[in-house]
Amino acid sequence: MPKAWAVCVENLLSRIKATKRTFEETGEAPDEDAIKIHVTPQKSCSPTTKGPRIKPRKKRAKTCHTTRPAEILETKDEETPNAPST
Repeated sequence: MPKAWAVCVENLLSRIKATKRTFEETGEAPDEDAIKIHVTPQKSCSPTTKGPRIKPRKKRAKTCHTTRPAEILETKDEETPNAPST
């Protein structure tokens, strides 16, 4: 533990002990700024909770074409007889 933290901890411990002594002697909590009760709002979220995730859009499956457009043109040409020359 760094020295600065150790000093802070010692300072807080001495303040807590002094407050405890005065409470035990008088039965009243001291009116200092050091003792505060924080009321949290009811609908508060923890800061570690992330917002709602947006689902990525689903990709469409590629359609498999069995015939090529060029093959269709070739079969049409073969099916239609050539017009006789006049």
